[in-house]
Amino acid sequence: MSEDLGLRERKRLSAMRRIQTAALDLFEQHGFDEVTIERIAEVSEVSPSSVYRYFGTKEALVIWDEYDPAALAAIVAELDRHEPIEAIRRVVSAVMLEAFASDAERIRRRLRLAYRYPSIEAASAQQAYEMAGLIGGVIAHNTGRTPDDLDVQVFAHAFVGGLLGALRHWHASGFTTDVQDIVERPLRVLEHGLQLD
Repeated sequence: MSEDLGLRERKRLSAMRRIQTAALDLFEQHGFDEVTIERIAEVSEVSPSSVYRYFGTKEALVIWDEYDPAALAAIVAELDRHEPIEAIRRVVSAVMLEAFASDAERIRRRLRLAYRYPSIEAASAQQAYEMAGLIGGVIAHNTGRTPDDLDVQVFAHAFVGGLLGALRHWHASGFTTDVQDIVERPLRVLEHGLQLD
């Protein structure tokens, strides 16, 4: 992924990753509510305004995922060539499994915090809702429908909701469920018309 990025974007991602790592460390040591943006800025050696500029909110320090833009761009590309479920399957297999392979512990840390603190979980749900809207817009464009088409909205939100449910299951299982199954299962359930095996 990084070889496709310009120098400025690589520096921005590196800074965001450094700030997020400092934030995760502090949240785990002292608790999410007890840590200030100023303390995170001090530890990551940036100004508080830089933290706000990069992330916007304290919750976003946990839920930010550097792979999200790549996943959305890949969905746009794959939907030009494949039906929605197959397009999303290809992206999930490529981008998400890459993220799990290289960043599994960071993802686990973020999920532990999200499911421990309601404000982080709420922000994560809002982000998922927005992502479903973006995916729905892409699907609508590529299928000749409108973004507010009910079937398009149900499909996009069902997939994103299914993925959230799979991640919650992964966390609840103590991260013992196979990662391949976590990213594949929501699509299989959708593909079979929400029938339980």
